[in-house]
Amino acid sequence: MNALLKFVGSALVASVLAAVLSLFVFQMPVSSAIQTALLAAVVAFVIVYLNTRQSDSPTEAR
Repeated sequence: MNALLKFVGSALVASVLAAVLSLFVFQMPVSSAIQTALLAAVVAFVIVYLNTRQSDSPTEAR
């Protein structure tokens, strides 16, 4: 459950930040901001998954 919380939390934070930056800082259209937010969520999800998988690996435990 803790890992799922990390995945969802990081994806949510990344997508909100990307949408706000796209809309207000870069002044992109809403459709482009939504696409950017979805892409940021996927990237954040993958990064957290890879970091969690690496830290849970039994070969890395010392």
